[in-house]
Amino acid sequence: MPTYRPTPSLHSHRQRRVHAYYGGNRSVRGPIAGQCFDISITRDGGWWMIDIPEINDRTRAVRRCEVELMARECIAAHTGIPLGYITVRVVGD
Repeated sequence: MPTYRPTPSLHSHRQRRVHAYYGGNRSVRGPIAGQCFDISITRDGGWWMIDIPEINDRTRAVRRCEVELMARECIAAHTGIPLGYITVRVVGD
């Protein structure tokens, strides 16, 4: 005798996907927020020198508006953290 099994609705399918993504019954986890690095900057001739003590490295930028991006790119290259997950905080201006 065949048994009838209703097809799951879109809503229940989405709930299962979300449930599996967030780890079942464990506490809700979303994407990792990233990491914040402190940087210090100084003016040296025509360059902005950027010191990143947490990774023990230094980079430079031509304009002040490029400082944060250059620091994030340097950190991403050294740590493997995706660029979008890195934030920087300038502690010496």
